[in-house]
Amino acid sequence: MNAEQKNFIEVVGAIASTDMKNSGVAASLTIAQAIIESAWGKSELTKLFGIKATSNWKGKTLKRKTTEYEDGKKVQVEAEFRAYATWEESVKDHSAFLKKYKRYAKVIGETDYKEACKAVAAAEYATDPEYEKKLIELIETYELYNYDTKNTETDNLEAEEKKYYRVQA
Repeated sequence: MNAEQKNFIEVVGAIASTDMKNSGVAASLTIAQAIIESAWGKSELTKLFGIKATSNWKGKTLKRKTTEYEDGKKVQVEAEFRAYATWEESVKDHSAFLKKYKRYAKVIGETDYKEACKAVAAAEYATDPEYEKKLIELIETYELYNYDTKNTETDNLEAEEKKYYRVQA
């Protein structure tokens, strides 16, 4: 993992861990999806979650070519996507999107990351037949499951305490 990837995981991971407490969406799933959907934050507008912008979306959008799978075949299509100003905004909307639609009901509250990945793939968040496998691979390679159990407030307090004691010593 390079420094950019580490930073991306830390930033999105902290936001996703905090969001998980309110939304019930596993932080590891959110981080893995952010990696895939934004190409590690390098898409045209880095805060992009791969959520298509339908007519009821009132926020910013980005039109771009994307790979979809139709009848098992890869095709390039142009689509309009929701775009966000910050990662926090994107993570919150991602969770709200998953909570809004019944097809994602099995994702909400799922504490086993493999089951969460299976559920989001089965609900056809993406057309890629390998989506579940890719999510799980990212979670396991980068140990993103650790963000599912992180207590962000406690972790921040512990970090501050350690910094304080180093200064005092």
